[in-house]
Amino acid sequence: APNMLKFIWGKGQGPTAERVRIQKQLFGFSRESNHGFPYKPTCLAIDEELKLIGLAAKSGKVFVYGRPGVELQYELQEESVITKLVFIPGQGRLLCVTSDNKLHLLEIQDSRLTLV
Repeated sequence: APNMLKFIWGKGQGPTAERVRIQKQLFGFSRESNHGFPYKPTCLAIDEELKLIGLAAKSGKVFVYGRPGVELQYELQEESVITKLVFIPGQGRLLCVTSDNKLHLLEIQDSRLTLV
């Protein structure tokens, strides 16, 4: 009985290394997370070859969605509305046209969306 009480009160053996590793995976903390549909979407683009969907929000953010769990995001530095999105088929590149008639080319590199 005394061994059981030590275990209950936490004075027994600690968690195994395997359990600690699994806890870190399951309960890991991420500084940023986004979920749900973008607020005030302005345009949509589809790449049928790579099976990607691109969405632009009024805030200047671009979201690219693929398979489950694949979500990429990029925010333009200028405060302008994205009016048109076009994927270059099969290349993982996305053209963005803003309300001030600027053209931005975004590319998927190392699971990130970057400005070229």
